[in-house]
Amino acid sequence: MSDFDVIEFEVCSVCLYLVAYGEYNDGENTAEEKWKAWEESGNADFVQYMSPACNCEEECGGFTHSSCDLCGVTGFEPHKAVALIPKSAACSS
Repeated sequence: MSDFDVIEFEVCSVCLYLVAYGEYNDGENTAEEKWKAWEESGNADFVQYMSPACNCEEECGGFTHSSCDLCGVTGFEPHKAVALIPKSAACSS
């Protein structure tokens, strides 16, 4: 039995960058908009447990019309992020 729940997310490149590095600076307020969208999606609590799940030096996939699981943007090259959530944290939420 595992002590973790594993949740996979299909995310856009900006969300993946934010998950990996905790910041994103494009000279605009993109990072703040993404954080707000994460809060609205209900997935913001999972971000602390997330990490990128693909080697983005290789092709991560083609173009998709589905929406990013974190921010909801559509029409992006999909990337994967995985959250390993301790079962004790899931019980206390």
